[in-house]
Amino acid sequence: MLLALQKAKPRAIAPERANAAPEVVRDKVPEVKANWLTKMGGYMVGISAAVGVGVKGILGNLDAAKGYVEPLTAIASDVPGWVWLAGIAGIAGALVLVSRHGEAKGVEAFQTEARR
Repeated sequence: MLLALQKAKPRAIAPERANAAPEVVRDKVPEVKANWLTKMGGYMVGISAAVGVGVKGILGNLDAAKGYVEPLTAIASDVPGWVWLAGIAGIAGALVLVSRHGEAKGVEAFQTEARR
């Protein structure tokens, strides 16, 4: 049996599977879909945090808006708000990178038939 395995040729992979687009693979492989959803969530959180950094800077200069922002910043008064938002953006960025890698690996596994 070992000799037969050594002499065996690799199984032919259908071109539509080998060249499957990530959108097609997402519908068939749950981990790829989960990675894609996490990546999209990371983008949303990261973009929101980046916008929040800009908005906080603008609102910090408006006296009327300071009343709304002040209770939130008092909770973490030792740490500036932009640091918190930058941290959230960094975590979201890390989620995007990890999920993008996982999605690419899942697509590759599907295309090479290493995964159903």
